[in-house]
Amino acid sequence: MASSTTEEGQQSVVPSSAPDDQMTVEPVTAEFIPTNPDVPLMESRPDLEKIATVLRGMAAEADDPVPYHLAESILPLLGVKGLTSSTLGDFEYPEDDLDGAEASMLAEVSVFSATVRTRLDGGEPTRVVLIEELERLLDRLERSSRLTIAVAELCSEVRGAGDYELLPRVFASGRDQEVLVYIDLDGEDWSEVDGGQWAWAVEWQLELHQIADQSIPHQTEWSRQEIKRAYPVDDNYLLIRYTIPAEDLASALYTLKIRVREPGTRRETERSIQFQLVPRSTIGRG
Repeated sequence: MASSTTEEGQQSVVPSSAPDDQMTVEPVTAEFIPTNPDVPLMESRPDLEKIATVLRGMAAEADDPVPYHLAESILPLLGVKGLTSSTLGDFEYPEDDLDGAEASMLAEVSVFSATVRTRLDGGEPTRVVLIEELERLLDRLERSSRLTIAVAELCSEVRGAGDYELLPRVFASGRDQEVLVYIDLDGEDWSEVDGGQWAWAVEWQLELHQIADQSIPHQTEWSRQEIKRAYPVDDNYLLIRYTIPAEDLASALYTLKIRVREPGTRRETERSIQFQLVPRSTIGRG
């Protein structure tokens, strides 16, 4: 379209000489519609307490409640910088629903979620917070899932868990020496068996190493031990009778390496006890 000016100075629109197939764009007018302040806006922020209640109900009905408890344990992350309409209390779970490893995992994830929320609300950089807290979480989960030998001692008598008489770490060469190897384990994986009992199986092997030449003068076969209890216990220990073949060994420093594996989980751990063989004539000298 084109325009021309009349004698009165007004503009009039005249047909354009543009081709018929040329598109003409008409202006669009937007109309602003004010909102009514008396009508409340829809609440779009999630209510964490309601979500947690739903997850607990689903966990109570599920064959495997762990995924639902896990989802609940990370709910605090949704509350960063006031993104939710309510806050959560401390994360709790029914102890009867979970075994020790599951409960420990959920507790660590809950701590991670709450810590991330607190640090982000405090204005710390998101990337730094997530990297640091994820590394800490993974480290804690790895440590809590390990099978470890917490204590390993050479003893003359063992009366029970943590109750034993230590032997000195110096023995006379030239004569075999019988010792009791006390092993206190952490992280055992108990499984429920028929009859309402709990069982745990472990395999172990002992290796005698001479430190100076790194030789292995003696090694036992792998042995297996199975334990059944009415319920899982934390103060579980192994007691192994072992004869140091000192009659055939030279006076030197040695280590007794204890290797333990859990066939049910394929986890392994080891620990060494150092001792010394000396000529018999030196024993008892002050």
